[in-house]
Amino acid sequence: MKNLILILCFIFIACGTDDDGNNSNTIEVEISDITDNGATLDWTVPSNVQSGSSVVYKIILSGEVVADNLTSRTYTFTGLNENVNYTGSVFSLDSNGNETFTDFSFTTLQNPIFNGALILTSQEQIDNFYYTSVLGITIEGDDITDLTGLESLQFVHHFIEINNTSLETLDGLQNIQTDTDYSIQLTRLHLEANNQLQDISQLSDFIEKCVQISIYDCPSLENLDGLDIAENSTVYFNNIGISNLSVFSNNTQIKRLVLEELNNLTSLTGLENIQELLVLNIRHCQNLSNLNGLGTLDRITEFGLNNSDLIISLDGLSFLNTNDGIAVVVTDNDNLSDLCAISNWVENNYIISYSEITGPVYIVTDNAYNPTREEITNMNLCSL
Repeated sequence: MKNLILILCFIFIACGTDDDGNNSNTIEVEISDITDNGATLDWTVPSNVQSGSSVVYKIILSGEVVADNLTSRTYTFTGLNENVNYTGSVFSLDSNGNETFTDFSFTTLQNPIFNGALILTSQEQIDNFYYTSVLGITIEGDDITDLTGLESLQFVHHFIEINNTSLETLDGLQNIQTDTDYSIQLTRLHLEANNQLQDISQLSDFIEKCVQISIYDCPSLENLDGLDIAENSTVYFNNIGISNLSVFSNNTQIKRLVLEELNNLTSLTGLENIQELLVLNIRHCQNLSNLNGLGTLDRITEFGLNNSDLIISLDGLSFLNTNDGIAVVVTDNDNLSDLCAISNWVENNYIISYSEITGPVYIVTDNAYNPTREEITNMNLCSL
């Protein structure tokens, strides 16, 4: 019976202490200015500290003492890791020997700037994307169908590569631009094997700064309207669905243009304003019937025409007025029988040699007519 009375008394006293706030001693903590590598901790004076008493504080983070004997009530953490949940405590000790503590926790932010090149290979990675700036980005994976998770991305400084996806558009990349602090000469775009891709206009701001654009095996991409190609850029189009070259209508100079397996291309309409095109290679364009559209072009240093069987003459190149070393590679065009348009161009320039082994680069073979270098400069022998 006595034991029962003692237990009941203990319960009554304990409950009374909980209900009576006079004996509580608390510290309130506030976390602010959280970044990817730090945070600021502020706290109040213990609630029951007596007037005139002094108080010192100790900070523990992740089980380690990071500060002791503090008299101020603020502390800034630095050098932390990004995207980590940290826990800790603030301890106080006043001059009367009273102690108390309170716990805190916070999670550092993710650093939105990545000073490297990212490779994204799944839709999940794209959906969880948070960066605003990267040096380069590669997107690759046939399960990737939607890029809207990349809308936070504002700066890509060097390159974008998108390969082997199931994308139809590039929605999600419309906020990307290049940074003027980086050299434009490093900016390039590469798209390859995106069979369903139909629209790349979302990258218009990026494309107009690119020094190199290469688009391979994107047969559903039939329209490049609204895009501006940078002057003096290098462009490769291979197996895409475009039927004209109007994307170049604002250009006067292109460094290198390679057109290959463009089965819908029937003319070079769109190149009318280009005056200088250092390298022009046309390969396997089976529905291209002529080279008209190059009327203002007066400088080419390398010309190649291969496996384009509807072309019967090189008319369209008669305005060339170059005084350079040149290279000529015209092969495997089954119906090409008239090369007179480049007679003066070949005669007035020297044929370059890539090496002592290969010798001068004048290669005209397996066409309907194959004049030698000497024959092509003779207007009576440059065609059948």
